[in-house]
Amino acid sequence: MKILILEDEQRNAMRLIRLLNDIDTTFIIEGPLTNIKEAVDFFQSGKTTDLILADIRLTDGLSFEALKYAPATVPIIFTTAYDEYAVQAFKFNSFDYLLKPLDADELEAAIDKATKAGKNYADENLRQLFDSLQKNQFRYRERFLLPYRDGYKTVRVSDINHIETE
Repeated sequence: MKILILEDEQRNAMRLIRLLNDIDTTFIIEGPLTNIKEAVDFFQSGKTTDLILADIRLTDGLSFEALKYAPATVPIIFTTAYDEYAVQAFKFNSFDYLLKPLDADELEAAIDKATKAGKNYADENLRQLFDSLQKNQFRYRERFLLPYRDGYKTVRVSDINHIETE
C-alpha cells in the first residue's frame, strides 16, 4: 500500500513514519510533503497513492486547500493536534480523524478500516458524486413570460423564433 504523508513538522513526520513501519514494513511511504504547493504539485503530476495521512495545518495554510486536488477515490485520515477542524474534515470525506500524539493502535485500526474499505470506498464516493450531479442537473427553461399588448403572455421556448427588446 502506498501512503502519502502531508506533515510540516519534521519530528511528527518521523514519528508517523516509524509508526507506519511498525505496523507494516511493506508500506511505500511518499513524503512527507510540508506545504500546499508540494501537495498540489503531487496530485497534479498524476502520481497515485492508496491512502493520505494529512496534518491539517501545513506551513502555508490548511491542507484542505491541497486536498481539493486529491482524487476523490483515495481515503484521507487526518492526523492533527487540533480538534476544531473535525467537522470540516468530515465534510471533506475524511475516513478518520486522529488527534496527536498519535496512538499506534488507533492509527493501525484507521489504516485497517481504510484498507478493508478499498474499492468499496472508491465506488461509494463515485456513486455519491454521480447522485449529486443528477440532483443538481441544470434544467433549461421551458417557457417565458413575455410582455404582450397590455399584459403578459406565456410562450413555450419551442415556439420562439427570435426575441427583440427595445
